[in-house]
Amino acid sequence: MHPSVVVDERYADRSRSFDSWNTGGARVRVGAWHVPLADLLNATVAAGLRPVRFVEAGPEGVPDLFGFLAVR
Repeated sequence: MHPSVVVDERYADRSRSFDSWNTGGARVRVGAWHVPLADLLNATVAAGLRPVRFVEAGPEGVPDLFGFLAVR
């Protein structure tokens, strides 16, 4: 059986959340604010930065981390 990744209506919710898949992680202790990917990338461009490279990482082919390099 393959695990499911669900994107639901909470994707656009920008309120502080303590929900986490990792019970020992920082999010569950201090909370975090979700930023939709489009908002993050648009803010980068609005700040005058030029995206150069994007990477994703995660277990078993399901990314849970996203990073990017941008230059001025």
